Amino acid sequence: MPDSLLTDSHFFRLTPSGLRAIKAFVVSEEAVRMQEPTRVHVDTISGDAAQLLSPQTLQPGSKHVLTLCTPCEEIAIALVVRWSVPLAAEGWSIGCAFNEHVPAGAMDGLAQSQYLERRRDDRVDVGVACRVTMEGRTGPIESVVRDYSSAGMCLVVPGNVAVGDKLRVQLPNQSGPLFMRVRWIRLDASEQLVGCRAIGDADLAGEIRLVVEVVSNAV
Repeated sequence: MPDSLLTDSHFFRLTPSGLRAIKAFVVSEEAVRMQEPTRVHVDTISGDAAQLLSPQTLQPGSKHVLTLCTPCEEIAIALVVRWSVPLAAEGWSIGCAFNEHVPAGAMDGLAQSQYLERRRDDRVDVGVACRVTMEGRTGPIESVVRDYSSAGMCLVVPGNVAVGDKLRVQLPNQSGPLFMRVRWIRLDASEQLVGCRAIGDADLAGEIRLVVEVVSNAV
């Protein structure tokens, strides 16, 4: 996902039980009573932010209400859209910041009902220099690993790049490159952030954390 929306909070994913039990909807804050809500999927959620998968885009900066409908209650959360990027297949990935922190009791209740599980690949900020080569183009370009998880990384990449592009990421002092697929692109101030996920062997994704930690400690 793009830059972290959190401070000290952790992201959670819905468990298989949560996916079956919880239905999520968003509607514009200005049209709560007049507009039909849009059904969305909660990809990750914390006490003060969420990443949603939506069939349609939501304008960054717009205000909405997210409603989580569980078998026991409805939780309504006012939010502001931070970013919206198209997915490779169809739909949109929506990053949201909540106007107010979700009460700990509500999050605990969802966890105790086994609807939530802590995400296993929380991101870690690093800032390690690397070289990126794009498939079908000549020569590597200088880049920076801004953050990473066990399954992917966020790169600062100048120049033209598109969602779905295959990248070869070479970290310093490493014998072989990491092969990544671009999942999203976002501008942050003067930088172009590129979110990537590891492709190929499943073991490769698990090695990303170790590789970047070694490089980070050596810098």
